[in-house]
Amino acid sequence: MYLVKSGLEEVLGGIENHISVYREAIEAEKRQWNREAIVEVQNRQLRAVIQNAVKNTTFYSRHFHDANILPEDIHTVMDLARIPILTKQNLRAEFRNMITREYPLNKCNRNRTSGSTGEPVVNLQDYVLHNRVFSINSLRQRWGWGHVEPRRMLHIMPRRFHGDAPEFPEFRIDLNGLNKVWMFHPTEDSNDYVTVLNHCKPDIIYGNPYLLLNMAKQLSGESRDFNKPEVIYSSFELLDNPSRLFLSSVFDCRICDIYGFSEVGDVAWECPEGHGHHINEDYLVVEVLNSQGQPVIGEKGEIVVTSFYNDAMPIIRYRVGDIGVMETDPCPCGRHTHRLKQIHGRNVDFISLPSGVRISPYDIMNILDLPSIARFQVIQEAVTTLRIKYIQTQQQNIVPLLHERLVKKLGHDMNFIFEEVEHIAVTGSDKIRTVLSYIE
Repeated sequence: MYLVKSGLEEVLGGIENHISVYREAIEAEKRQWNREAIVEVQNRQLRAVIQNAVKNTTFYSRHFHDANILPEDIHTVMDLARIPILTKQNLRAEFRNMITREYPLNKCNRNRTSGSTGEPVVNLQDYVLHNRVFSINSLRQRWGWGHVEPRRMLHIMPRRFHGDAPEFPEFRIDLNGLNKVWMFHPTEDSNDYVTVLNHCKPDIIYGNPYLLLNMAKQLSGESRDFNKPEVIYSSFELLDNPSRLFLSSVFDCRICDIYGFSEVGDVAWECPEGHGHHINEDYLVVEVLNSQGQPVIGEKGEIVVTSFYNDAMPIIRYRVGDIGVMETDPCPCGRHTHRLKQIHGRNVDFISLPSGVRISPYDIMNILDLPSIARFQVIQEAVTTLRIKYIQTQQQNIVPLLHERLVKKLGHDMNFIFEEVEHIAVTGSDKIRTVLSYIE
């Protein structure tokens, strides 16, 4: 068994944490069948978040004062509509003012978003609390999909998320779920995919859609047999229907889509009976707003989220940048959580080089993640041509720096067209396409 930290104290601490998380996950699992229990937890948690934010952050104190609202005015989730929307621009401009005063910063991570909306932001997160809530929601999702016993899992994740995990073919024990877990990055690791799957024999594969699809495309041409999982959990970005069908055809298994984003974490998970995405309502509130900013049910609108566990840097009525449709009736599966019946979200493509190498869209986003760029879009118009549209926050010539960084990553065979614009339109039907390739 691989342990990140050796010693009996760390092992016992991990087991104790597992027991605590497991107990809370059981309570969360019970609540999803009882609407009154969900509402009671939401309203209690919301009042605590509001009181903390207004009392202990400069931004929310000013935010509420300017809107002529007192913390005591917010009693229930129904009162949220009185609070002004929090935008990505707020997070970028007010970062320091949004941090909870005297919060132990040694417990926090600076979380940088992927930039899949074209507007990368940074927020502060208590990593112990975030990991705990992630584990609770993960257990609830897997129980819902029939995975009650410990499992063998293969994580297909970007290298930067691997942390202290061992290199393949070693594994680690996830003490929250007691799973045997392998970490693997298919676009960086040189291991043969068939060998990896037949070595790990995973019951579950968990990963980002763009990495899962990259792996599936390689396996689709294989003549050798390979081990196939029971379920693939796709998280972090939108999984569209063509991608779902392709993954299902290659791996011959069920697909569970998890909707979330890095500023908050997992927001909702797909109903095992196919009736939309169940929202993790005991840890956050989701609203869908129409063009007038009013909450709507059964209509398409902007998704806005309030988190109950971003204690270090409260997230209240945050405009995500996605479009969705809310459903509030009890689900045919028996759960009483509200659901997102439709999600039209961020969608990104790989960049194909003349050599045939495919570059992750997130590597491109990291290159364009500069304080002087408010928003961007990258379009691959031909095998050797990238058009980079960008909106600047300050007047300076950033083209030489961008060119240098792109050449370093993509090579000298690519032509780059830089276009400073005042507005970047949504591409397609309600979908934000930040990295878009017209190359098959």
